[in-house]
Amino acid sequence: MSVTSNAQTVIPHYTLKGEGEKKVIVLHDWMGDTQGNWKFAMDYLDLENYTYAFLDVRGYGQSKDIKGQFTIEEIASDYFAVADKLGWERFFIVAHSINGMASQRAVLNDKENRIIAVVALTPVSSAGFPVDEETKTFFESMIVDVDAAATGYGMLVSDKLPKKWNYQRARRWHTETNKDAVRSYMTEWLTNNFYEDTKGIEKPFLVIYGEDDLPAWREEGQKEAFKYFKNVEIKGVANAGHYPMQQVPAYTVNLIETYFSRF
Repeated sequence: MSVTSNAQTVIPHYTLKGEGEKKVIVLHDWMGDTQGNWKFAMDYLDLENYTYAFLDVRGYGQSKDIKGQFTIEEIASDYFAVADKLGWERFFIVAHSINGMASQRAVLNDKENRIIAVVALTPVSSAGFPVDEETKTFFESMIVDVDAAATGYGMLVSDKLPKKWNYQRARRWHTETNKDAVRSYMTEWLTNNFYEDTKGIEKPFLVIYGEDDLPAWREEGQKEAFKYFKNVEIKGVANAGHYPMQQVPAYTVNLIETYFSRF
């Protein structure tokens, strides 16, 4: 089954796949929408046991024209709004990069214990990602310049993929996003910091990092980012950088579903 949410809804758009009892909300990163990020992995999903809602945050993909504040807090709130729309009392989360940060905020906001467990792929820390002005200027250039964006994609995979991949990703990112949203989310993941609030979180988390990602998002960085979590597992993926769902899709799906099968 594949269903797209009603175009008139005020919440972000999502596409449903599967008819299983386990309900999962899946998100993308700062530099891509769900269709662009997850298309290689979709063929390997267990659609008999899982129902997946592939959600584009406000300003991205199918939600490109949906207005919002474009903040981490808003994304965290939209997790629950989408679950409400679907009638999902409890659900899992698969969140990538900046939305991995938003998943941590959602867990903090989950007073009714609706989130069962989270898989965070190459997530941004709850402490944010502070950078110097030169790096920030480069990030800003990526938003408007295809060559700069392609360079950024290459860096995120240790330049181990064809340049054609870098440019395909860069062009899709520029085409499928609202630039105001992209800029706002950039400020959010660079400066938002609720690290101390994560002390004692008991929600189960599986953190997946790519061994070819930027150093800050590899094993040591993720251990530091999640050091306050009481129930976290951290696993590395070989031959992958910031996009394991694209670079090793079958293996990544297996990691996710094997983890969720425990619950």
